[in-house]
Amino acid sequence: MDKVSETLKSLLDTHINRIIEVLRQPTIFSDLSNIRKCAELYKKYLQEAGFQKATLIETDRSPLVYGEYDCNASKTVLVYNFFDMLPREHETYEFKSEITTLEPFGRCIKGRGIGTKGPGVAFINAVEGCLKVNGKMPVNVIFLAEGEEMYGSDHIPWFIEKYRKSLSNVDAVFVPSMSQNQDGNVRSINLGGKGFLGFQLICTGKDWGRGPKEHDVHSSTKAIVDSPMWRLIEAINTLVNNSGQKILIDGFYENVRSITKVEKEIANKVFETFNEEALKKRLSVDKFLNDAEGIDIVIQNLFEPTLNVEGIPYTSIDPVGVVAHEAVAKFQSRIVPNQTVDEILRKIRSHLDNHGYNDIKIKKLYGFGPGRTRLDEPIVQAFLKLYQDAGLEKPIATLSPASAPVNAFNNTLGIPCAGGGLGHIGREKNIEYLVIDEHNKVSGLVGSERAYIRILDNFVNLSGT
Repeated sequence: MDKVSETLKSLLDTHINRIIEVLRQPTIFSDLSNIRKCAELYKKYLQEAGFQKATLIETDRSPLVYGEYDCNASKTVLVYNFFDMLPREHETYEFKSEITTLEPFGRCIKGRGIGTKGPGVAFINAVEGCLKVNGKMPVNVIFLAEGEEMYGSDHIPWFIEKYRKSLSNVDAVFVPSMSQNQDGNVRSINLGGKGFLGFQLICTGKDWGRGPKEHDVHSSTKAIVDSPMWRLIEAINTLVNNSGQKILIDGFYENVRSITKVEKEIANKVFETFNEEALKKRLSVDKFLNDAEGIDIVIQNLFEPTLNVEGIPYTSIDPVGVVAHEAVAKFQSRIVPNQTVDEILRKIRSHLDNHGYNDIKIKKLYGFGPGRTRLDEPIVQAFLKLYQDAGLEKPIATLSPASAPVNAFNNTLGIPCAGGGLGHIGREKNIEYLVIDEHNKVSGLVGSERAYIRILDNFVNLSGT
């Protein structure tokens, strides 16, 4: 065991207690008071670990946690983490955390949100151990954590624009996680994903010039007044055909490029272990969009842009209903390389205008572009070397059909992004847990923290000067 590992082992109880403390802090995304308390905990941990700067960057909702460690190294890495989460349906218990014993691993920390909070705090712990032994890190570190991922991370693009100059020297984005499965192997390494746009369409009687203008009216008046709700539905119906199988927004697909040779290889590799029936069961569907089968399902999932209407929420206090003076529908669009958020919003605006719906407003909620990181980037190779040195099977390179906030750094600034690490976080029934002690090939918490420093060492060595 080297000196950094020895030091991390001596700090293990402190590091466990930090993770337990942050897990006990409620962080439902809409509970802004408790989100702020969690941000304050992260700030305290950064200060204790030895970051020269630890602060909260205020926004119009909840703060971003920002830390800087500068040792005049040749490379700078931005480390990203989030700590908010969705409420569970019929949630009846408080946020709790404690050490428990789970087979086959032995001691584990259990607690809700450990999948994101655990690796984020463990990375801070790793910095503390490294600084105590070496007096410096192998790289300069910018640490960024947010409590708005469930909102769509709308302040990440804002942060990038506001602090673009400070980010100009960032060489890579690192997302710490504990990626080993129960057997100790790491299944995949993610090279990017789709972009994400959330928006609302809003139709009001006032803007339309028909229907109730100032307030809702009794449903019986539908016999003599127009309905903004029906007008919005009519407008939505022009955006797609066949229940959403094809997007009809003028020019929506014109910048969608063909998939590359590398992307095709990724799709083929993913398909090797793809189980169509298992996915149908998980999604509770009998058929896939456009009746896709086989590898076409994988290709659509990874590379096709989407337009989804989440719903037209409305609850009337009148049990027999109203003719609403305002109708709102919420949408998400997943976008692919060569598409941009601003482009899609312009095309939606133009489409609505051209179809006679210039009164319908578009309200952007959040958005960032798609991300792509090459397999040969030093930050990706740094993870692969870690897994190779640990004697693990080589993970497959893949892309995500979903969207991650770090895509914004890649898309806007061209910074390569990668995530991973050693250690195991899992779920057993309703228990989320993190393995504390090493078990066969699965690293314990000390090994997980040490691995984060090894990744940064690998990155420097593979980057050159």
